[in-house]
Amino acid sequence: MTILGLHHVQINVPASRAGEARRFFEELLGLQEMQRPDSLSNAGRNGVWYRCGGNEFHVFFAPDGEFKEDRSSRHPALLVDNLDELRGRLESEGVELEDAIPIDGRPRFFCRDPFGHRLEFLSFE
Repeated sequence: MTILGLHHVQINVPASRAGEARRFFEELLGLQEMQRPDSLSNAGRNGVWYRCGGNEFHVFFAPDGEFKEDRSSRHPALLVDNLDELRGRLESEGVELEDAIPIDGRPRFFCRDPFGHRLEFLSFE
């Protein structure tokens, strides 16, 4: 048995803030929505899935009472083709950015989404 790769990452956001999640992930980050299986919606599992290169990024709309903000260092890292453009877009929207410890040939930075999740953005030089 061999693990072939990472297929998707899922985060939870409060259902009452689904519009805010969509704005952040679609308008600010530029993720493109993809079709979710009908079986999930039919089972009451609401959310949105995004294409993320060859992988997927899932956002589950959790019942508000079940959502718990996570301000830990856990995070997905999203590879981008223009790190400076994304940095500028996020800064212009007032998103607080955190510089990362430098890694040669891999510029990167972090931010928190509106729900407290830590996100890393990087590119390769």
